[in-house]
Amino acid sequence: MAIPAPTVIFGGTILSEGAANLTMDTYRGPFTSRSAAVLACIWDINPSSKNKPVGNPPSAHVLRLPKEVDKSKDPKMNERMRILDKFETDQRAVDAQRVMKWLDALKDEPKYKGDWLHLHVEIDGIYPKIVRELRVSPRFTMQQLHLQVLGPAIGWTQGLHAYMFRRTMESPITKSNPLTDGPISPEEQEKFQREYLDMMEREVWIGPIKSTALDIQFHYCFCGGAYADDRKVRLGELVDDRGYGTLTYVHDLGDWWSHTIRISPWTEVKEKEKEDGTASCPLEAATILSGAGACPPEDVGGIRGYMSTMMRVMGNFPI
Repeated sequence: MAIPAPTVIFGGTILSEGAANLTMDTYRGPFTSRSAAVLACIWDINPSSKNKPVGNPPSAHVLRLPKEVDKSKDPKMNERMRILDKFETDQRAVDAQRVMKWLDALKDEPKYKGDWLHLHVEIDGIYPKIVRELRVSPRFTMQQLHLQVLGPAIGWTQGLHAYMFRRTMESPITKSNPLTDGPISPEEQEKFQREYLDMMEREVWIGPIKSTALDIQFHYCFCGGAYADDRKVRLGELVDDRGYGTLTYVHDLGDWWSHTIRISPWTEVKEKEKEDGTASCPLEAATILSGAGACPPEDVGGIRGYMSTMMRVMGNFPI
């Protein structure tokens, strides 16, 4: 089975004399070692470029030119695009094989048989915390989970930005209670690091194969050259047979709003329905149980931009 290459649609406008309106966005997420090296090489080819990485972590402006533009009139730009295109082609070929292997392994994993899952969703790196508690059917595809559940529940604008999911594992530091469990031993930390790296070698990202969002161009920076089709993977397939699991959910690959989704089985609904006599909800339904914190504004500049904006708005008042 061939993995389709992600289709990216941009709105570059052809101008006179072969010029183009470059489609640009700022990337504030993490880099793989290879993508960082390639992008550093591209910036070095044009030292006068204003699109150099700044800050820590670095930012990246990835440029796209419409195919109709004759790039040979600008040798430096032509060389930059050649390096970027080769990197993307090679990365797509490697990651397509990983995605196929992952999908085959997913079919053989034990499946969760329950009717509902409990989701604790938290935006990473923000305090006070922005959280949502949800009851969700495991039959949702990951596309439905983003469009019909997570986006509306958190407050993200639908259809504006790209998104990605990936299975991960929670650190024992965040899982433990230091008041009752005591400090995490170095051996436990080392064991977690080994298991985490082994898991990340196997896991792949899940996202939209076709997207008109400008920030989808950044998937090569960290998410790889190919990813699983979010229309064909269901939430229930990403948890173990008991209903437990942890996901990373990223909204806006530019501002890189990373969320941690902690999943556990939901067993209270049947007892509640027995008590009040209500009929079962459709399997496609989801319910917001509780939450705290308003959704950050779109395109505010990621966590740094959000916190900077909040400081300007609130001044010395606590937030």
